[in-house]
Amino acid sequence: SVEMSVSDNAGYKYQWQKNGSDINGATKYSYSALDSGIYSLNVINSKGCKNKTEDVKVMVFNAPAAPLILTEGSSQLCQGDSVMLKVTKTPGYSYQWKLNGGAVGTDSVMHSAKSSGSYSLIVSNSIGCSAPSTNSITVTVSPLPVIGSISLMGNDTKFCRGESITLSVSP
Repeated sequence: SVEMSVSDNAGYKYQWQKNGSDINGATKYSYSALDSGIYSLNVINSKGCKNKTEDVKVMVFNAPAAPLILTEGSSQLCQGDSVMLKVTKTPGYSYQWKLNGGAVGTDSVMHSAKSSGSYSLIVSNSIGCSAPSTNSITVTVSPLPVIGSISLMGNDTKFCRGESITLSVSP
Protein backbone atom coordinates (compact mmCIF):
# COMPACT_ATOMS: atom_id res chain seq x y z
CA SER A 1 0.00 0.00 0.00
CA VAL A 2 0.94 3.65 -0.15
CA GLU A 3 0.12 5.97 2.74
CA MET A 4 -1.14 9.43 1.73
CA SER A 5 -1.77 12.21 4.22
CA VAL A 6 -2.07 15.94 4.89
CA SER A 7 -1.54 17.80 8.16
CA ASP A 8 -4.27 16.97 10.66
CA ASN A 9 -6.49 19.85 11.76
CA ALA A 10 -9.19 19.13 14.35
CA GLY A 11 -11.44 21.80 12.81
CA TYR A 12 -11.47 20.20 9.36
CA LYS A 13 -13.44 17.34 7.82
CA TYR A 14 -11.83 15.08 5.23
CA GLN A 15 -13.16 12.99 2.34
CA TRP A 16 -10.84 10.91 0.17
CA GLN A 17 -11.77 10.18 -3.45
CA LYS A 18 -10.65 7.60 -5.96
CA ASN A 19 -11.18 8.37 -9.65
CA GLY A 20 -13.46 11.30 -8.69
CA SER A 21 -15.80 9.31 -6.42
CA ASP A 22 -15.93 9.38 -2.62
CA ILE A 23 -14.37 6.40 -0.85
CA ASN A 24 -16.76 5.06 1.81
CA GLY A 25 -15.34 5.51 5.31
CA ALA A 26 -12.23 7.38 4.13
CA THR A 27 -12.80 10.48 6.25
CA LYS A 28 -9.49 10.98 8.05
CA TYR A 29 -6.48 13.12 7.17
CA SER A 30 -4.62 10.00 5.97
CA TYR A 31 -5.48 7.07 3.72
CA SER A 32 -3.71 3.85 2.66
CA ALA A 33 -4.29 3.14 -1.02
CA LEU A 34 -4.29 -0.53 -1.97
CA ASP A 35 -5.48 -0.22 -5.58
CA SER A 36 -4.48 1.62 -8.73
CA GLY A 37 -6.33 4.86 -9.36
CA ILE A 38 -6.25 8.62 -9.14
CA TYR A 39 -6.63 9.76 -5.54
CA SER A 40 -7.46 13.18 -4.11
CA LEU A 41 -8.71 14.63 -0.85
CA ASN A 42 -11.46 17.16 -0.19
CA VAL A 43 -10.76 19.23 2.93
CA ILE A 44 -13.73 21.11 4.43
CA ASN A 45 -13.39 23.74 7.16
CA SER A 46 -15.96 24.62 9.83
CA LYS A 47 -17.53 27.28 7.54
CA GLY A 48 -18.25 24.66 4.84
CA CYS A 49 -15.52 25.90 2.50
CA LYS A 50 -13.98 23.06 0.51
CA ASN A 51 -10.53 22.76 -1.03
CA LYS A 52 -9.31 19.79 -3.09
CA THR A 53 -5.73 18.50 -3.14
CA GLU A 54 -3.90 17.77 -6.35
CA ASP A 55 -4.47 14.33 -7.84
CA VAL A 56 -2.08 11.52 -6.96
CA LYS A 57 -1.81 8.68 -9.48
CA VAL A 58 -1.21 5.30 -7.80
CA MET A 59 -0.12 2.31 -9.87
CA VAL A 60 -0.32 -1.16 -8.32
CA PHE A 61 1.46 -3.94 -10.20
CA ASN A 62 0.89 -7.66 -9.83
CA ALA A 63 3.53 -9.68 -8.06
CA PRO A 64 4.75 -12.83 -9.77
CA ALA A 65 3.08 -16.12 -8.92
CA ALA A 66 4.83 -17.76 -5.96
CA PRO A 67 6.82 -20.76 -7.25
CA LEU A 68 6.81 -24.27 -5.81
CA ILE A 69 10.29 -25.75 -5.29
CA LEU A 70 10.68 -29.35 -6.48
CA THR A 71 13.61 -31.69 -5.85
CA GLU A 72 15.39 -34.13 -8.11
CA GLY A 73 16.53 -36.71 -5.58
CA SER A 74 16.54 -37.04 -1.82
CA SER A 75 17.16 -34.07 0.44
CA GLN A 76 18.97 -36.42 2.87
CA LEU A 77 22.55 -36.37 1.57
CA CYS A 78 25.96 -37.72 2.35
CA GLN A 79 28.87 -35.28 2.46
CA GLY A 80 30.00 -34.51 -1.10
CA ASP A 81 26.61 -35.30 -2.67
CA SER A 82 24.01 -32.78 -3.83
CA VAL A 83 20.33 -32.51 -4.63
CA MET A 84 18.95 -30.45 -7.51
CA LEU A 85 16.28 -27.90 -6.56
CA LYS A 86 14.18 -26.45 -9.36
CA VAL A 87 11.14 -24.34 -10.22
CA THR A 88 9.22 -23.79 -13.44
CA LYS A 89 10.78 -21.07 -15.61
CA THR A 90 8.70 -17.99 -16.37
CA PRO A 91 10.04 -15.65 -19.07
CA GLY A 92 10.98 -12.23 -17.69
CA TYR A 93 11.37 -13.41 -14.09
CA SER A 94 14.60 -13.44 -12.11
CA TYR A 95 15.37 -15.95 -9.37
CA GLN A 96 17.32 -15.63 -6.10
CA TRP A 97 17.98 -18.83 -4.17
CA LYS A 98 18.37 -18.56 -0.39
CA LEU A 99 19.96 -20.82 2.22
CA ASN A 100 18.73 -20.03 5.75
CA GLY A 101 17.71 -16.58 4.43
CA GLY A 102 21.07 -15.69 2.85
CA ALA A 103 21.62 -15.48 -0.91
CA VAL A 104 23.31 -18.55 -2.41
CA GLY A 105 22.15 -19.04 -5.98
CA THR A 106 22.46 -17.23 -9.24
CA ASP A 107 19.63 -16.16 -11.52
CA SER A 108 18.62 -19.70 -12.43
CA VAL A 109 15.55 -21.92 -12.11
CA MET A 110 17.80 -24.67 -10.70
CA HIS A 111 20.18 -24.82 -7.76
CA SER A 112 22.49 -27.63 -6.70
CA ALA A 113 22.12 -27.84 -2.90
CA LYS A 114 25.20 -29.26 -1.17
CA SER A 115 24.93 -27.82 2.36
CA SER A 116 22.57 -28.51 5.26
CA GLY A 117 19.83 -25.96 5.86
CA SER A 118 16.55 -24.55 4.61
CA TYR A 119 16.47 -23.56 0.92
CA SER A 120 13.92 -21.08 -0.40
CA LEU A 121 13.55 -18.82 -3.42
CA ILE A 122 12.51 -15.25 -4.22
CA VAL A 123 11.16 -14.67 -7.74
CA SER A 124 10.96 -11.13 -9.19
CA ASN A 125 9.33 -9.78 -12.32
CA SER A 126 10.66 -7.04 -14.63
CA ILE A 127 8.74 -4.34 -12.71
CA GLY A 128 10.49 -5.23 -9.46
CA CYS A 129 7.61 -6.96 -7.69
CA SER A 130 8.67 -10.16 -5.96
CA ALA A 131 7.21 -13.21 -4.24
CA PRO A 132 8.71 -15.90 -2.01
CA SER A 133 8.40 -19.58 -2.88
CA THR A 134 5.36 -21.36 -1.46
CA ASN A 135 7.63 -23.87 0.24
CA SER A 136 11.16 -24.39 1.46
CA ILE A 137 13.27 -27.52 1.22
CA THR A 138 15.28 -28.70 4.21
CA VAL A 139 18.51 -30.41 3.18
CA THR A 140 20.43 -32.54 5.67
CA VAL A 141 24.03 -33.47 4.90
CA SER A 142 25.49 -36.32 6.95
CA PRO A 143 29.26 -36.74 7.34
CA LEU A 144 31.03 -39.66 5.70
CA PRO A 145 32.33 -42.38 8.02
CA VAL A 146 35.90 -41.88 9.21
CA ILE A 147 38.13 -44.72 8.09
CA GLY A 148 41.75 -45.38 8.78
CA SER A 149 44.40 -46.95 6.63
CA ILE A 150 44.18 -50.66 5.86
CA SER A 151 46.61 -52.70 7.95
CA LEU A 152 48.13 -55.97 6.77
CA MET A 153 48.94 -58.96 8.98
CA GLY A 154 52.23 -59.93 7.44
CA ASN A 155 54.64 -58.20 5.17
CA ASP A 156 53.55 -59.34 1.76
CA THR A 157 50.38 -59.00 -0.30
CA LYS A 158 51.48 -61.89 -2.50
CA PHE A 159 50.69 -65.46 -1.46
CA CYS A 160 49.80 -68.85 -2.89
CA ARG A 161 46.28 -70.11 -3.52
CA GLY A 162 44.85 -71.65 -0.37
CA GLU A 163 46.72 -69.24 1.89
CA SER A 164 45.26 -65.97 3.13
CA ILE A 165 46.12 -62.51 4.39
CA THR A 166 44.30 -60.54 7.05
CA LEU A 167 43.29 -56.96 6.24
CA SER A 168 41.90 -54.64 8.92
CA VAL A 169 41.15 -51.01 9.80
CA SER A 170 41.18 -49.37 13.22
CA PRO A 171 37.84 -49.70 15.05
